[in-house]
Amino acid sequence: MRGWQVWGISGVVLALWLSWVFQSIFVDKLGLPAVVERGQWGDTFGALNALFAAVGFIAVLITLRFQQRQIQDARQEQERLTKEDREERHKQRFESSFFQLLDLLREIRREAVFHHTDEYDALMELEDEEFIGSGAFEAAWREFVHTLNKHKPSADAPAAAKIYETVVHNRYEYAFSPFFRVLYTMLRNLRDDSILSKDEKDNYSRLVRSQMTSFEIALTGANGLSKVSGRLSELLTEFHMLKYLPNGPRRTAMRRFYPDQAFSSRN
Repeated sequence: MRGWQVWGISGVVLALWLSWVFQSIFVDKLGLPAVVERGQWGDTFGALNALFAAVGFIAVLITLRFQQRQIQDARQEQERLTKEDREERHKQRFESSFFQLLDLLREIRREAVFHHTDEYDALMELEDEEFIGSGAFEAAWREFVHTLNKHKPSADAPAAAKIYETVVHNRYEYAFSPFFRVLYTMLRNLRDDSILSKDEKDNYSRLVRSQMTSFEIALTGANGLSKVSGRLSELLTEFHMLKYLPNGPRRTAMRRFYPDQAFSSRN
């Protein structure tokens, strides 16, 4: 309802109320007979209250009608948008959400922690140390791959996943799982988006990869072997996330468990 309409209705209601309240004064001044006896004057407010209720009801109807018209106008405006406009708005929303998740990924990484097992510290002649941030991913990977090569040099993916769960997940699930879940969400959103082009999806996935160290990628690959990661291994493969693992133990270890696509170029 427009402002002038509200003020107009309010003015009419106020004028009616005042004229009714002071009717006896006006009638006496004009020398006219009173509408009601003074003793019954108070009872007449029942009719006035009914009038106000009716006016209020009408005002509600006017407001509802105005809101309905706003909704219709908004729907018509949406229908007038071209396909290109809708796609552009979708891409803007996607980009905003993507970078929010990317910021969250960095924040979670900074808070990651890891301690080696006593057996590993003793074997490697290390002092007990708390590793934080990217260093936690590196330390976790080193103990995982050491344990894997020592006890299961020819392990298949399920056996490697069991070692990962024992060395890393069961001990520090609270530190690493949030990172992997956010990464999973970002890659899944990319895969399932029906508006973004393949090149746009590839560019976003490269941006994600550029924010991760090779140890973070390697440990993510190890996590992808476990059932606790859902279908993370499929997303790592689809977006070639292991491509930039450097030649050496990390790449060699993951090549045992992932298809060539995970390491190949996107072209």
